[in-house]
Amino acid sequence: VMGALSPRTRNAQAELDQSGEVDFLIATDAVGMGLNLDCDHIAFASLRKFDGHRRRYLTPMEAGQIAGRAGRFRNHGTFGTTADAPDIDEAMVAAIVNHTFEPLHRAEWRNPDLDFASLDALRESLHAKSPSRRLKRVRPASDELSLERLATLPEVLADLRGPQDVMNLWELCQLPDFRDLTIDAHVRLLADIHAQMSAHRGRIPHDFMERRVSRLDETSGGVDVLQSRLAQIRTWTYCANKPAWMFDAGHWQTRTRAVEDRLSDALHESLIARFVDRRTSALMKGIGAAMTASVKDSGEVWVDDHLIGHLEGLH
Repeated sequence: VMGALSPRTRNAQAELDQSGEVDFLIATDAVGMGLNLDCDHIAFASLRKFDGHRRRYLTPMEAGQIAGRAGRFRNHGTFGTTADAPDIDEAMVAAIVNHTFEPLHRAEWRNPDLDFASLDALRESLHAKSPSRRLKRVRPASDELSLERLATLPEVLADLRGPQDVMNLWELCQLPDFRDLTIDAHVRLLADIHAQMSAHRGRIPHDFMERRVSRLDETSGGVDVLQSRLAQIRTWTYCANKPAWMFDAGHWQTRTRAVEDRLSDALHESLIARFVDRRTSALMKGIGAAMTASVKDSGEVWVDDHLIGHLEGLH
């Protein structure tokens, strides 16, 4: 389980553990967000993470969010580290066990009252100072960074004729970078979409969507290829769910969701093929219980629905 997975794939991976088909679930700190697991123990393989800016140690609050996945269901859970990770110091252990975390003295803030009179007015309102010392202005987010770069493109500036155009550009900048590429690569995608919308009354044309979606509707390939396609289709699923951007929003919502679901399922199966030995799992679960075993004329040995091996003569 990792943050880059689609919700459908992430939930399917977690269900493998919940159903008992696998004994261990390996995850990034994404396991601490939105997964309720029936597990007994959380083992940290590391106490550090990359937060998008730098590699740093987990705070007690973050460690507690992850460790709290153990024992949430019906019983008390435990947590610790793997052999390769340093021991968790006593202060952090005490904070997690006793739920005593440092209070937050400041909250991140960004001006909610934006001015769309012009591009310069929008940028100035985004950079407005915090009204309180307890509100810390948030670091420039991806939408602000995208806006700054798009504002340097002559073809984009030429299409800004009034407040509604500025508002539309800002809404486009808020399209998430599901592909998690460089900001420049993301801005190129936004510029392509903006050009199409500018030429078609503020909407993305059917043929443009068709070309992008059709080339992603392919479930062959390994984990990396499927994950890349899935990240890309999530971009078009997001666009399809902006009715003002579409000529036929209902059609594209159904189409992109179907492609995303197929890719999510294919990625789930690809992850299983790489990391889960279903034959061994079936045997271990069946030990001490009734198993359906058979030997075919070809010598194939099947236990339940899994091919276990072959018999050759008396070997």
